Amino acid sequence: MESYQRITNGSRVLAKGRDRLPDYRLFFPSAPVGKTILDIGCNVGFFPLQAAAEGAKCAVGLDRDRNVIRCAQGHRDTLKLPNAHFYVHDIQSPWRFAHYDVVLCLNVLHHLPEIEDIRRALAWVDACAIERIVVASPIPKDGAPWSRERQHKRRIALGEAFFRQLWPSYDIRVYPTASKPNSRHCIEVRK
Repeated sequence: MESYQRITNGSRVLAKGRDRLPDYRLFFPSAPVGKTILDIGCNVGFFPLQAAAEGAKCAVGLDRDRNVIRCAQGHRDTLKLPNAHFYVHDIQSPWRFAHYDVVLCLNVLHHLPEIEDIRRALAWVDACAIERIVVASPIPKDGAPWSRERQHKRRIALGEAFFRQLWPSYDIRVYPTASKPNSRHCIEVRK
């Protein structure tokens, strides 16, 4: 299966795809030893697998696609990472099983059809997160809080102002993604 994320075991490539390690280092400049991580929309599991390999207490990946979850589970087994767990789950249904130190929601929210769907999803993301939330999103037009994407009119791009309105008491930092710095940005929210 051609992947959105490259997964390796030493020099052996388990899944071909884009190298996501530069983005991972933006989110985790130091190893997340002892932390709990939730990755919503995990695809084949790069971020939870990397966090688990670097000593996360527990790294959970959720995705609505059964096939990518099966791949992620296979990668976890190959890499012998019992602290990584993967489940089929859609972001539009709240995940209430635990709280996590860090919640990743990377390139997922713009797939939801309406801004109210995004607000509902972020309400439960906020409820799950203990320390911080990291969202990756297309950059909206003209500095607006949110807008429809230029190329995909059905997708919604989210800006810094949207998150400042949603969470006015949180510390919010915005920076470009390593993989697509001109069209995507990360919004990091510290509680």
